Amino acid sequence: MSLNFLALLPFSPRAKQLALIGGGLMIVAAGFLAVPLPGPFGLPLMVIGAAIVMRNSRRSRRLFVRLRRRYPQMLQPINRLLHRRRGRQPPGESLP
Repeated sequence: MSLNFLALLPFSPRAKQLALIGGGLMIVAAGFLAVPLPGPFGLPLMVIGAAIVMRNSRRSRRLFVRLRRRYPQMLQPINRLLHRRRGRQPPGESLP
């Protein structure tokens, strides 16, 4: 059972959405700042932050879909990661 801590707060759904988008952007910024550090911290943080933002922003989802169509090979690992969590196959990929 997962606990959504934002559901417990008495804010409007739009305020919760903006809080998640802001938190996701902060995680992306932290990942960008962590890139020069030793170890693989930057890229995973940026991907997690981008996933949070994409789940809560239509504009960012549309941008990701446009980029995915334009550069399919470059964004294929991120696309697989996002679809694996939902338990669905990405469009155009078959089971091995």
